[in-house]
Amino acid sequence: MTRSSDQELLRSIYRRLDRKAVLQDHPGLTEKKLVEFFRRADALLSQPRAPDKSAVVAGREAAPEARRPSGAGDSAGHRKLILHTDGGSRGNPGPGGYGIVLMDESGRVIAERGKFIGRTTCNEAEYAGLIAGLEEARTHGASEILIRSDSQLLVRQIQGEYKVKSRRLMPLFLRAREMLQEFAAWRAEHVPREQNSRADALANEAMDDGPR
Repeated sequence: MTRSSDQELLRSIYRRLDRKAVLQDHPGLTEKKLVEFFRRADALLSQPRAPDKSAVVAGREAAPEARRPSGAGDSAGHRKLILHTDGGSRGNPGPGGYGIVLMDESGRVIAERGKFIGRTTCNEAEYAGLIAGLEEARTHGASEILIRSDSQLLVRQIQGEYKVKSRRLMPLFLRAREMLQEFAAWRAEHVPREQNSRADALANEAMDDGPR
């Protein structure tokens, strides 16, 4: 998906969005704040991207010559990190939590944590984990991110392959897409649950512990 099509997608979402329902679902959110959110997202999408940093754009790999060589490293201002993320709830909706594991390309764990997030749905918890993981990746200086999740819905939605039909998920989807545009490159992979076991365990531990 190109950057121009990202903008078209964003504007199409705005035109078709049930804004009244979104405001009802999110107390404290105003019409003005919602409009400003879309304006910021649109402005971010319109910013030019430096071509020499575009290894992956909106979930698709670029041509090999556009990639940085392996080991280009932090000294060049480039750091690729791998994010394993998982979320769930018991009851759907019910008590929910997420787990995230952030690693470098060698597989070394840089950060991991789980968090209880109260009553929520499984898909909302999946998005909460993704957003928290992206925030963690930026904190650790990532310029490129590879997302691994066992939620096919999450992966396909952020790639633009599945439509976001839930009005409760829409603000989370938009926030995640906005954050992804802050990276020079990103890619998302759907992986089997056994390949996401640590993030899954952290999410379950968070749900077991509940609020602290």
